[in-house]
Amino acid sequence: MDYLSKTLPTYVRKTSHYEQVYRWDEVEWDEYEDKPYVMSGGEAVTVESGDDVPAKWWTVAVYTTYQVYGGPEEGGWHYSAGSLTEHGRVRFFDDYDAAQEYGYKLWEWVGEQNANRDRGDEKLTVRCTTEALPDTHYPKKRPYYS
Repeated sequence: MDYLSKTLPTYVRKTSHYEQVYRWDEVEWDEYEDKPYVMSGGEAVTVESGDDVPAKWWTVAVYTTYQVYGGPEEGGWHYSAGSLTEHGRVRFFDDYDAAQEYGYKLWEWVGEQNANRDRGDEKLTVRCTTEALPDTHYPKKRPYYS
């Protein structure tokens, strides 16, 4: 998740014999069918949305972001990618409001830094996560044109 949220989704797999609950970070998303799934015994199993559970911790970090050429379709397309920078500004929180406030302060700092940067389309951005460590880069998977 790339945002702060007070809750996290769960997903449920029901069979005639049992019910298995999965956390939000234990599922993948099927982009073609627009459904969540889990791997079970080597095959993908579709799961249903369950109840949201309260989140317990959050992170806020600064990334360098830039545009990457995606491909020639439709006259060429680009997507945003980035790398974790400003490691000294990464913070972990056990309070949602404190994480949100720090995120707002970082956005002000990033705005000032970007106004003084002369690096073309490379800018700084703030990324927030709910119950996840900050990634070293994004996106995790290269997007494709559809």
